[in-house]
Amino acid sequence: MPRIIDPHVDAMIITRFKSGESTRSIAKGLGKSIQTVYNTLERGGVDLKRRSVSEKQRARLIDLCKRGMSVSRAATWSGMSPSTATRVIREYRHSGGALTLQKGRRERRPSSSILPASREAPTQQTRPPLFYLGVSIDWASHERVVDVPLFISFRKLRTRRRLPDIATHFALDSGGFTELQMNGRWTISAHEYAEKVRKMISFYKSKLMWVAPQDWMCEPIILAGGHVRGVGRFIGTGLTVEEHQTRTVRNFAELRAEVGDRVIPVLQGFHLHEYQRCAQMYLDAGFDLTQEPVVGLGTVCRRQATSEAEVIVRALARDGVRLHGFGFKKTGLIACGDALVSADSMAWTVDARYQPPLPGHEYPGPGRSRGHARCSNCIEFALAWRDSLIARLENRKRGRHLE
Repeated sequence: MPRIIDPHVDAMIITRFKSGESTRSIAKGLGKSIQTVYNTLERGGVDLKRRSVSEKQRARLIDLCKRGMSVSRAATWSGMSPSTATRVIREYRHSGGALTLQKGRRERRPSSSILPASREAPTQQTRPPLFYLGVSIDWASHERVVDVPLFISFRKLRTRRRLPDIATHFALDSGGFTELQMNGRWTISAHEYAEKVRKMISFYKSKLMWVAPQDWMCEPIILAGGHVRGVGRFIGTGLTVEEHQTRTVRNFAELRAEVGDRVIPVLQGFHLHEYQRCAQMYLDAGFDLTQEPVVGLGTVCRRQATSEAEVIVRALARDGVRLHGFGFKKTGLIACGDALVSADSMAWTVDARYQPPLPGHEYPGPGRSRGHARCSNCIEFALAWRDSLIARLENRKRGRHLE
């Protein structure tokens, strides 16, 4: 049976390759084989031996290498593969440039655009990240969740004439992914968003721990639009990553002025150098992210189990940014949870969809007016899933892995 060609996936592969990402990283990030990536590039007429490198990437790579960083690490920070970086350095030397490369595993850490030179940040947290459980708003007042931090979407509260009671502390997600997927833009202004958030803060008081801004995700499918199996159709914004970052920073500045420091900044980008550029945008706007108690990390949840995502998380954590991982699942938390201060997830609903129900849940019982074939909307399954995840993270921290 011939393979069905998805033009949107093909365009994504070609764009990421031309931006300097390695074929192995692309394959892992999209869940494809390396051969499929190569076939797509050949079908698109891409020269596999030569890929375009922007002058900004080239200048950053040379600067990092001159400051003592190894080629492979400088390549990651510059958004290109090690082989491409090696070619760029070779061309630089042949043109008369003087460059002495760092040898060995030890390397001098270059100064970062987002971390003051006098400050060194730990690369690991001393305890597992605080975990927010994503749940239905209908459960938020249940006595079973009194000691469980929750993650609740603004979209579920914005249309309520009367705000529901919530029994525990929670963080408020803006619902930006769904907003941009369905509309290709924000349909509510910053002022309207701020007004509703102020009412929530007044009602919930200290229970509302922090609020996400109206950020703009930077996944290629969000920008270009298309269709993703199991997720649905994306309208597409038609904008660039840099424009999305500019709008994210601008919205945060507006909300921080109207609401106060309950609103947290969110870093957006796709490659590491883009996240660093976003951090510099915040700094230029007067916000030092190393001074923020928590900073959201966007556009990672759909690739948080990849090596590229781990590199991004650990690099930003080394720069002194206390990160919250949006939508981090078990694999992502196990890989780099020690570099996060908090994370959230609703991945339990997916796990429950492909597992049999908990014993006895096929029939009516306490809290169940009727039985169910799957526990994808079951509070008992959600809490058991959370307990299992936290136990696994704590045991990993102590050096013992639970299978």
